[in-house]
Amino acid sequence: GEGEEEGEHDEGKDEGSPRIVVPDGCPPDHTGYAPKAGCTKYVYCVSGKESGLFTCGAGTLFDTKVGYCNWKDSVECATSSPSNAPTLSPIMPTTSPTESPTELDMNGVLYYPNFMKGVCVNDGKQPPGISKQFLFSSAHGCCSAIFASNYEKCVEFTAPKVTEVPSAAPSGGGEKE
Repeated sequence: GEGEEEGEHDEGKDEGSPRIVVPDGCPPDHTGYAPKAGCTKYVYCVSGKESGLFTCGAGTLFDTKVGYCNWKDSVECATSSPSNAPTLSPIMPTTSPTESPTELDMNGVLYYPNFMKGVCVNDGKQPPGISKQFLFSSAHGCCSAIFASNYEKCVEFTAPKVTEVPSAAPSGGGEKE
């Protein structure tokens, strides 16, 4: 009677998936309940013949392990039915090109806006947790992004203090103090 499962159901489970593939409708010679495809409905079988069709309530599916409708979260239903197959959407790459073209060297010189002075500084005192959009690897980048209207003054502030006006003398000459 009940509980005498033939051993053949245990064969072929080595696909590595724990899913129990349940038959759609009555297996041959089965007497008892069996799920329909998708497990939202189930049938009562007498010797493999359907003799009644039942529908599980909302949010439940027929659970072959216990023989009645169970919360669908705890039911493994793998009838060969397309309605229950997961629709796999293509995985989109998550890397979006938001990074600045020149990768920031967090250990290198970082310029950040000092809004009090209206200039960009690189004194290493940027606030902890400052957003990357306010960190720049050059004064030019910082000034043009944050203080465009005040660009000249901004760049001038961060430029190395040289006595000559930069346009007047070729840069790179070893200035005497």
